[in-house]
Amino acid sequence: MNILGLKYQAGSFLTAYINLVILNDQSLNIKPSSPIFTIPMIVNGAFAAELSLKAILSSCGINYEKSHNLLYLFTILPEDLALEIVNRSIAAAPIFKNIDEWLKQLMLISDGFEHWRYSYDTGVPIVVNFNFLQAFVQATSNTLTDHFGSVELKETLPNENSEEEFEQCLSESVEKQKQVAIEKFRKILKKGRKK
Repeated sequence: MNILGLKYQAGSFLTAYINLVILNDQSLNIKPSSPIFTIPMIVNGAFAAELSLKAILSSCGINYEKSHNLLYLFTILPEDLALEIVNRSIAAAPIFKNIDEWLKQLMLISDGFEHWRYSYDTGVPIVVNFNFLQAFVQATSNTLTDHFGSVELKETLPNENSEEEFEQCLSESVEKQKQVAIEKFRKILKKGRKK
């Protein structure tokens, strides 16, 4: 398991989540009936929490099944770290100090990454309390960094000195993707002619 990669991605998705929270709040102030960033915000928040939990588990030497389910990942944490996450999230959102309510909220966001990514397809209404999600994401992230350190996130966008390099890399990437798409299209055409 690449713990460093997990920690880096957890931080990356946390950063994306935080920026989407800000953008979502701004968009609701401009046009309250158009929460354009809500679904990406929830998906990134749930994934940031998932990656933080997986990084904690991996750092503790605990194996886990491939799963996006936050409740499952949370329940296999060492007891002291699970309790720390509960306490941190309650400190951030005291309204959830009743442990039964806290657990109910965790169950509601538990499959948030998958449910909200495919919400257009399920037709099932999904409830998320943004305050709980934010508190849980923050608690998992802070627990990870306090116990196992953080990874410095470096900007991957080009600086002023590398604009030509960036354009070259972009051009090469587009060309490779174009070749892959053409090859896939040829295979589809070939299959269609055989029928």
